[in-house]
Amino acid sequence: MESETIRVSKIVSNLLAFSRKTRPEFKLANINHIIEETLSLLDYQAGLQQVKIKRQYDPELLPVLADPAQLKQAFLNLFMNAQDAMPEGGELSIRTRNLGTKAVRVRISDTGMGIPKEHYSQIFEPFYTTKKGGGGAGLGLSVVYGIIKEHQGTIKVDSVVGQGTTFTIRLPARRPEEHADSPQKI
Repeated sequence: MESETIRVSKIVSNLLAFSRKTRPEFKLANINHIIEETLSLLDYQAGLQQVKIKRQYDPELLPVLADPAQLKQAFLNLFMNAQDAMPEGGELSIRTRNLGTKAVRVRISDTGMGIPKEHYSQIFEPFYTTKKGGGGAGLGLSVVYGIIKEHQGTIKVDSVVGQGTTFTIRLPARRPEEHADSPQKI
């Protein structure tokens, strides 16, 4: 019953995010903190599903100009998709690192079912889902794509059926001095 409630909540949240299209409120933000806050929402459910969460954060990660609420939504969708892909348990791995001084990279990997390559071109399309039995509305990855694009970033997928999936997100980095007048840091 609880997992069904979470599933319905996710669908409603995605529908609202997809339809809202509000202007982002950008501020200087630490991606490691945003990811950690998002993971705190999933720790209990991940434990129930026997999903081990492995964190590898770059302690010197450069800040990004971001809307933290939107990035939390994007990461939440990716983390929940990863959990759904591992019904028997597995490992969810999140790695962050600087790419020089111009960008940061976030890699989100799971040891789940994987995505067939023939689906790659469609997975970011609205209402496209590979989940059996109506397990999703097909909006999660579309919302993720829109949020990352709004942040002037990129997202790509790499997957092996039966071994797992990795989503790689690249976001432009900002030096704190570039945005010294930023209202607040997250």
